[in-house]
Amino acid sequence: MYQIIKKYSRRVFLLMAACLSLTMSALAIDVPENQPAALISAAVAPASGSVPSSAAVFAAAQTLAEQREEEARALAFSEQMHSLLHSSLTHRTVAYSSALAADEVVRSSGRSLGRFKLTFYCPCVKCNGRSDGLTRSGTTALEGRTIAVDPQVIPLGSRVYIDGYGVFIAEDTGSAIKSNKIDVFLDSHSRCFENGIAYADVYLLG
Repeated sequence: MYQIIKKYSRRVFLLMAACLSLTMSALAIDVPENQPAALISAAVAPASGSVPSSAAVFAAAQTLAEQREEEARALAFSEQMHSLLHSSLTHRTVAYSSALAADEVVRSSGRSLGRFKLTFYCPCVKCNGRSDGLTRSGTTALEGRTIAVDPQVIPLGSRVYIDGYGVFIAEDTGSAIKSNKIDVFLDSHSRCFENGIAYADVYLLG
């Protein structure tokens, strides 16, 4: 009789594990198809070989789901940082926006350089000392990408994140740009006056 009970108890447990696997799939828990039942079984099966309680099965499933969620979060974190470092920066209108506030990825992966004074310049002779739009790096200045920095503080070619303004590349310098000061390139001279002077936290991305 004991052998019969033990035999069918094992079958009940395997059926529970299979049902739980199907439930997890229905809830879109990202677990490889051939692993859920085995992983849960290994996590909850006591050394004695007796059938685990439903509470133990549920706890094991919850732990597995949390692990998968953390893995997905880490992947998204890595992909966002890769985009910040390597995506092409095209023309965009520069303006302060709370939507561009430095998030967890920027704050944890970037190196905080502190609070900077922001001024704005355009390609005119008065602002730039020349009218061809060329930067110290040899690139053509582009709004939404180009900033002038003190290379002693931020190396030329570096990507930086300005809190509230987004990602830029340090492409230019200026005689008045020293220490914690950044000159942000804009297309329009009038908009430079409109933006005036601002202050923001800056992060070196790489």
